[in-house]
Amino acid sequence: MPSAAKPSVLTTRPAAMQGALTSALKERGFTPIPLPLLEIIPEDLENPSTPGLQSKLLDLDLYQHVIVVSRNAASIAIDLLDQLWPQLPIGVQWHAIGKGTADELASYEIYANTNEGLDSEALLTLPAFAQPSGERILIFKGVGGRTLLEETLAERGAKVETISLYQRQMPEYSDAELSECFKQAPGAILISSGEALEHLAKLADEWGMFADTPIFVPSQRVADLGNTLGFTDITVAEGADDSAMIAALEQRFQ
Repeated sequence: MPSAAKPSVLTTRPAAMQGALTSALKERGFTPIPLPLLEIIPEDLENPSTPGLQSKLLDLDLYQHVIVVSRNAASIAIDLLDQLWPQLPIGVQWHAIGKGTADELASYEIYANTNEGLDSEALLTLPAFAQPSGERILIFKGVGGRTLLEETLAERGAKVETISLYQRQMPEYSDAELSECFKQAPGAILISSGEALEHLAKLADEWGMFADTPIFVPSQRVADLGNTLGFTDITVAEGADDSAMIAALEQRFQ
């Protein structure tokens, strides 16, 4: 008896992160439908919107720890630091939330500590952050987002500073573009963040779609948000990286 065809998959990562994911999906027999639900607007050293951006980057050698919260933060941070540091300072411990972020840093030969978990809670269990009293910690992140890391580390006695390296916003699509995208209803949706899921909920309300579509998310926190937003078929993957998301898809549709 022939196996069922694998479904089309709506991929919602930012545009710069779509290529590898869509290629991997095609290799495994899925049909990707790219629709970025987050637009990443990086900081610019020439016209920064964050006060003190350049001075904090120039003070990188004064921190004992640098935490990078996402793949976007990793790539943008390295691009900015490359303009200021011919060689990164030694003695700084790098840490990454999630395997995808660690892999992004490794592609620049920065080898970060990470945890098998996917989120801030998991990173906070690393031995380096058990008693960071008096240590200086710099966090690379986007504008807004969760504040658990900085609050918890400050409570543990660390001197914590953050740099907002990018802004996130919902891309603008015309009705014609969305009609073309949705002419075939996807059989599954990959969501990598709570913010992207909120944008999907907006589309679901406007287009009367997706309420029962299988959605794959990177953490229980995002799944709980999905339940609140009215989605009924949510699977939590082992991580936010492409391989974890695809593994969850294949387990569901093997």
